[in-house]
Amino acid sequence: AEVAGQKDLITSSGHMFALTRSRSYISPYGEVNEQISGLKQTQTVQQFHSDDVQKLANEVAGTHVSHSDRSLFSIAVNATSDKVDDNLEAISQLVRGIPDIRSGKDYGIESREIIAVQSTYEFVEIRNLGINFCARSYRAVPASHSDAPNLTLLSSLLSSKFLHREIREKGGAYGSGAIFSEQAFSFFSYRDPNNLKTLSVYDNAVDWAYNGIFTDQQLEEAKISVIAKLDAPIAPGKRGLSTFLGGLSFEERKISRSGLLSATCQDLKEVAGKYL
Repeated sequence: AEVAGQKDLITSSGHMFALTRSRSYISPYGEVNEQISGLKQTQTVQQFHSDDVQKLANEVAGTHVSHSDRSLFSIAVNATSDKVDDNLEAISQLVRGIPDIRSGKDYGIESREIIAVQSTYEFVEIRNLGINFCARSYRAVPASHSDAPNLTLLSSLLSSKFLHREIREKGGAYGSGAIFSEQAFSFFSYRDPNNLKTLSVYDNAVDWAYNGIFTDQQLEEAKISVIAKLDAPIAPGKRGLSTFLGGLSFEERKISRSGLLSATCQDLKEVAGKYL
């Protein structure tokens, strides 16, 4: 059942698996993310059949004892004021049960040197899937970098003004877009009948951005779209979570917002030439 569930997940969210796979070639973070939540992780799950459940449980239990490291744990708690003390005590009991070994142990994560290359093409076939998901990623910068607001706007502009028209409307894919995230600038297509043609569209998208074939009005529309997402209401249970998980501080968010509002068409052309 778990194997079937993994296949259903790939079918419904294949563009995310393709994005994760493509990012694994350009940064150590992307490589680790591929191992714990990408196709490599699904391949690990598929190695175990129903009669191997106990074996898998034993291995996981053994890994917990030998590889857990209290010094590496960070825990976020979101609770009402009257429940904070109870939650902290419960978490303290949990943490006290974790071995306090130091870093330097083998955590089961494979590592390899990420070497800068001009391009890497990979075709992954999943039998009986019958649909395609196509992604390409470029090495970019952290969200705190001064170029990050321009890359964010460029991803929005490319998604709505170029990729949607070329991949969705003309190419027949269910969806497409550009994303600036996880120190990468990425293109993707969703349920795509023309995966090889889509790679050419990605090339054309870079040319479109680099040559500045967009208007001030279109840039303003991209700004409105991005700012609307930033200003969307945050559920109480998620307040502060992005900062805890390595997101921008309040001051960094203010600087980023200012960069978004002041960006020009020339700024977007420059980051396109610099990173794509």
